[in-house]
Amino acid sequence: MAPTHIGPGHRPTSFRPKNRTILATSARTVRGRAPVGMPVNRIGGVGAPSRSGPRPTGLSSLPAIEDAVALALETLELLQRRAHEVADGFRWSRVGEANRGLSEIVQSTGTLLRLAMAAAHATGADLAVLCTTHGTRIDQDTCSAVDRLIALQFANDWAGLADTLEDDFTPALSQWRFVFEALLSPDDDGGQAA
Repeated sequence: MAPTHIGPGHRPTSFRPKNRTILATSARTVRGRAPVGMPVNRIGGVGAPSRSGPRPTGLSSLPAIEDAVALALETLELLQRRAHEVADGFRWSRVGEANRGLSEIVQSTGTLLRLAMAAAHATGADLAVLCTTHGTRIDQDTCSAVDRLIALQFANDWAGLADTLEDDFTPALSQWRFVFEALLSPDDDGGQAA
C-alpha cells in the first residue's frame, strides 16, 4: 500500500464549496403538473402583497382565504382524531409514540392559530371578537389546555395528560370551527366591510 500525506494536521488545499445557481424564473414546472407561477419581484417578504394597488374587499375576491379556511377545517378534524389516538397511546403506556404525537399536535395547533390570525387580518375581521363566545375566550382556553398538557408531560402524568387531551384540549380545539366559519363571512359580528 502506498503511503499518503494525510495525517492529523492535514488540511485539504483543493477543497472548494459547490455553489448552486438559483434561477429566478417566472414559472416552475413539476412533472405531470401545470406550471406554477412564482412571484420573483416580491420585496415585502412573505405575506406582503406582490402587487401594489387597493386591497380587495369581500371574500369573493380572496379565494386564498377560502382555501385556507377549508384546509383549517379539515385540519381541525384531523387534530381532534389525532388527540384521541395520542390519549389512547398514553393510557396504553405507549409513551414514546404518544409523546411524538403530542409534539405534532402542539405544533399543528400553533400553525392553526397563526392561520386564524392571518385570515382574520386578511379579511379585516377582529379575531378577539370572533374568539369570544358565551363569555369565554376560545384562544385563551386553547392556550390554557396546551399549557396543562405540557405541564403534565413534564410531570410524567400520562393518565392526566390523556384526560386533559380529551376533556379540555379537544373541546377547546373544536370551538375553532366557529371562528373559521365566521371568517368565511367577515361581514358578521367580527368582520368589517372594507
